Amino acid sequence: MSSTTATTRQREAGYLLRFCLVGASGFCIDLAAFFGLRELGFDRGFASALAIWVAMSSNYCWNRLWTFSDRGTQSIWRQYAAFCLSCLLGASVNWSTRVLLWTFFPDFFGRYELAAIAAGVAMGTASNFLLCRLVVFRKTAPLLCSAPESAAFTTEDETAYRHDREPVFSTPR
Repeated sequence: MSSTTATTRQREAGYLLRFCLVGASGFCIDLAAFFGLRELGFDRGFASALAIWVAMSSNYCWNRLWTFSDRGTQSIWRQYAAFCLSCLLGASVNWSTRVLLWTFFPDFFGRYELAAIAAGVAMGTASNFLLCRLVVFRKTAPLLCSAPESAAFTTEDETAYRHDREPVFSTPR
């Protein structure tokens, strides 16, 4: 395995770990907001919706500032809207996974409901991570025309470009 591949895997593992830590903090924020709103007298439906929005907004901020801080910055509001849509899709994947398991494997997942929930959470997390990594917090494309005019693009550099997705320029010898 080349050092470029190892570095890329380490970077991706770091993104995933930070993403999951942010998600865990969002779960705690969701619970705190929900029970706080219930304590204030709000009904379950409203408290749930508001708690989810608060947690989702917190997750967006932490993912933008920490998880994907090196990924370039797009318009904050457009990115926030894309993040909310990706969360909605992830929630749909989560819910669909649970329902499909309960429907098609009722003997096992009907008895062990938590297993279906865990599978749904895993699938939802995977879809959220991929959407955030590849769409919401995508790295802005480098401008090739901004390279110095004296730069030469060598075969070795082209290999680095394919692996890292960032061009590497060298000066002519």
